[in-house]
Amino acid sequence: MRSSGLAVSVLSVQIRVVTRTEMFGLSPKVSHLAAPRGLRFNIDVARPPAGTTPGRFMNESNESSTRTQLVGWGFVVAQFVLIAALILTGQDDHWPIPGWLRLVSWALFVGGFVIMAAAALRLGWSLTPTPVPRTVGQLKTDGLYRWARHPIYSGLLVVVVAITLRSASLVTAAIAVAIIIFFNAKAAWEEGRLKDRYLGYAAYAARTPRFIPSIRSLVDRSG
Repeated sequence: MRSSGLAVSVLSVQIRVVTRTEMFGLSPKVSHLAAPRGLRFNIDVARPPAGTTPGRFMNESNESSTRTQLVGWGFVVAQFVLIAALILTGQDDHWPIPGWLRLVSWALFVGGFVIMAAAALRLGWSLTPTPVPRTVGQLKTDGLYRWARHPIYSGLLVVVVAITLRSASLVTAAIAVAIIIFFNAKAAWEEGRLKDRYLGYAAYAARTPRFIPSIRSLVDRSG
């Protein structure tokens, strides 16, 4: 049987299987499967994007598991509680606050927010509200990330120091220490996910400080 001069003795049927991972923008790989009576099926099989750990990709459900997400949101909630406690504690008179110290604290306060904003903008779509990395995110090692692995946290900690200096309160200072310890633990937990997500993260972490840029990193990557 012929239609418009086209032979239909051999049918070519394409079936596109959209996998769960492909829904997140991952690249498909086409495989051809032999079929009876001349039918050909093209089935899209999801494959990990370049730079992604294959084992982590194949076990994506664990990365996005409810437990992992809950832990991530738990960090976020604890973070806001600690910062709220820092702000609401108020001022005291445990140390003097001369004019120069006020000026320094204001400079640190503004500078910390500038650092956070610049680091967040550099992440782009890779930015997440929780320490769980996005499946379709990209590892950033340029900009502020050349000098610190977590510049957003660095900026936030600078703001914490600024608030503490202006508070003249030992209670606020104690909360500030707790916040620093907390963010160190949060960053360590996040880095465990990042090492699984990105093949090059372990090497990047080995040469880049966590929060405070080292003199060597500043000199080596100043260009």
